[in-house]
Amino acid sequence: MAELTNTFSWSHSRAKMFRECLRRYYWNYYGSWNGWRQVAPEEARLAYRLKHLATLPMWAGGVVHRVIENALRAIRAGQNPALEALREEARLWLNEGWAQSLRKEWQRDPKRKVNLFEHYYGAGAAISKERRGELREHVFGCVGRFFESQARALLLREGPQRWLALEDLQSFDLIGVPVWVKLDAAVREGDGAAIIDWKTGARSDDDPAQIHTYALYAMTRWRFHCGQIAARVIYLREGAEERIVPEAAAVIDHRETIMASIEKMRSLLADPAANEASLDSFPMCDDRAKCARCNFKQLCLGKEEGICQRQEKG
Repeated sequence: MAELTNTFSWSHSRAKMFRECLRRYYWNYYGSWNGWRQVAPEEARLAYRLKHLATLPMWAGGVVHRVIENALRAIRAGQNPALEALREEARLWLNEGWAQSLRKEWQRDPKRKVNLFEHYYGAGAAISKERRGELREHVFGCVGRFFESQARALLLREGPQRWLALEDLQSFDLIGVPVWVKLDAAVREGDGAAIIDWKTGARSDDDPAQIHTYALYAMTRWRFHCGQIAARVIYLREGAEERIVPEAAAVIDHRETIMASIEKMRSLLADPAANEASLDSFPMCDDRAKCARCNFKQLCLGKEEGICQRQEKG
């Protein structure tokens, strides 16, 4: 098997992490590289493990997306699962993920086994039965609002033969750099494209920028004009849907923003051509409140501050 190469690329989530904390960005994209290998340095293996930590809200959102993806794949295969079947699937994923984290199955497979931030850093004892119940009801509610959404109805009405994307990780080229996107779903609507994005959390100021990245992908790979693209952002927590029609000027501006982001990322690399980075070029942020919520605080702050006594003993 050929050895994997850490190739430079851009994505919405990567750019957001770069803006929020350079040190976190380093650990996530460089310090953790090769950390899946048994022969990797211990620091890289630890960074790789921490990279895959998930907070309770992130984990719950991942379960919702997994259930929705499976439901749509079943529809594409000629089935149409009932709501109760989807909620039962969500319950099973929640139970299994919780058990994986408690049993520390991530020790042998950090990428595929759930490792909850709250368990790893010792806050698991504070997760009450009521909190777990609230989390389960949040997931069930999101699944139910997906089932009742106009976006699901649109996908059913148009039929799988007109679907353009379903959780497909794809890229397009911008100034020689792969720009990665993962559309939750997309479907032909009339002579245009409807991009569907399921959100399980609160609204964010970053949402329009993410949609503009998706629009650039649709224009580049599917050859739609900007005026043919519309996005449906479904906020499953609140049961609201927002329709965003990207304007050409805003998409052009966003393209320039991506190119500027690429240049900033590359400017900090020790060797841009080889995509090699040095830890010293990526300082920690000054906001210690962010550090308290960061996956990599064990690496940045050390065991005394970054990880609780219970975890050290575990």
